[in-house]
Amino acid sequence: MRLSKSSFLILIIVLIGFFVRFYKITSSPEGLYIDETSIGYNAYSIISTGRDEHGSFMPLFFEAFGEYKLPVYIYLVALVQSVIGPSDLSVRIPSLVFGTLSIPLIYLFSGEIFRNFRELHIKSMVGILAGFLFAVSPWHFQFSRPGFEASVGLFLLILGLYLFLKGVNKSSKLNISLSFIFFVMTLYSYNSARIVTPLVLLLLFLMYLRNFDLKSWVKMAIPALILAIPFLGFSLSPEGFARARQVSVFFQDGTAADILSNYSKNISPLYLFKEGDPTFNHLTIYRMSLLYLVEVPFFFFGLTYLILARFKNFLLIVALFFIALIPPALATLNPHALRGMLVLSATPIITAFGFGYFLFSFKSIYLRRIMSILFVIVILASTLSFLDTYHGKYAPTSGWDWQVGIKRASLRALELEGNYNDIYFDVDPRLIPVLWYLKIDPGQYQKAINKSRLGKFHINDTIFSTHGLYIGSKSMGTLINYVYYPDGKIAYGIWEF
Repeated sequence: MRLSKSSFLILIIVLIGFFVRFYKITSSPEGLYIDETSIGYNAYSIISTGRDEHGSFMPLFFEAFGEYKLPVYIYLVALVQSVIGPSDLSVRIPSLVFGTLSIPLIYLFSGEIFRNFRELHIKSMVGILAGFLFAVSPWHFQFSRPGFEASVGLFLLILGLYLFLKGVNKSSKLNISLSFIFFVMTLYSYNSARIVTPLVLLLLFLMYLRNFDLKSWVKMAIPALILAIPFLGFSLSPEGFARARQVSVFFQDGTAADILSNYSKNISPLYLFKEGDPTFNHLTIYRMSLLYLVEVPFFFFGLTYLILARFKNFLLIVALFFIALIPPALATLNPHALRGMLVLSATPIITAFGFGYFLFSFKSIYLRRIMSILFVIVILASTLSFLDTYHGKYAPTSGWDWQVGIKRASLRALELEGNYNDIYFDVDPRLIPVLWYLKIDPGQYQKAINKSRLGKFHINDTIFSTHGLYIGSKSMGTLINYVYYPDGKIAYGIWEF
């Protein structure tokens, strides 16, 4: 079967998006983030013992770092590990796959948004351009390569929106019922969805209430409501509030003024198009924008037109943009790109629409082609510049944040373990990174009374041996070698004592 021009272009765009995400996926950054190691080890524990690191059998919510992680991403990683085994790649594959699948999905979602739009010449190009902008988005790139839950959460949100509009446009109750199920799945996937998804569902219900009678709405929602029961029970429990107690402004004596200030930071054009994420967790001296600077005029032109047009589907996209930036405003550390990532369900569509209207303000087809080619060239040049900064500057200088030192030290310890009965790690106070890189047997860890003493390996344990290997920041005995970060700075020393 011969591909249409649009299908061929989207296929090329998807391949580009996959390539830039897959390139150096486990070497840039070289190590896993602390949350990635927690996800990886719990998935490893599930496929090895059927239990999480704490010994809970097939839990729906995973205790970690004083809070609870959501299940979807961990079980996806467990599925991957059952095929290729526990590795850094296994932790990042679900993010890569769902991040890549989001590219054609944003194209399909755009098609439903503009299905009844009269200006066909603009409508035909918006979806393709939105897919292209999404494929090379620096914001999406940064969080769809590491094993972050946000990548899957965003995919499920866009899928829910796409199926809902498809159901409304075609009067398909099945599609709407399925959309509700995927909306609920976002709640099991990503914490920001706890705020965004209910608000989006309320908005959809108010906007499209008249499309079906109330009885039909209830019937369509029943499967999703049943699926949501465990999550609702968890959310109202002390465990469900654990994450909020850690990061929410409501538990930090925050005020309405604080929330408004936080929101203004997350919606600031300087933050979105120039300065990027300043939060400590991902900070190096190299700051990278979330959206490209060249998008600025087209984004604001598109946003303005969508508001003034007062078309129902257009207002949905506008509302989606403003709703998706609420979660970071309700939390500490602002602005925060990861917590606001669901906004990518709207931003590429807004920019693509704005560029479409700009483009067709020219009557000459020749000028339109020239402007289109120039825009694509500038976006690609911006992409190459971003990738050069990310791989060449950011990744090498952020090795401490991605636990490269712990990874290299653990792998070196495995090479030397045959020579020693006791190996001591004096590193991050959290055990999970070392557990992951040493691939400590989950069954052994679950049964251990002293979690710091696991066979010959001692993690942040008191040194009581007279002879052994020490890995840490202190000088102790005879230096075997140093472990370095990618930028050449010393991470740890390995000493025989």
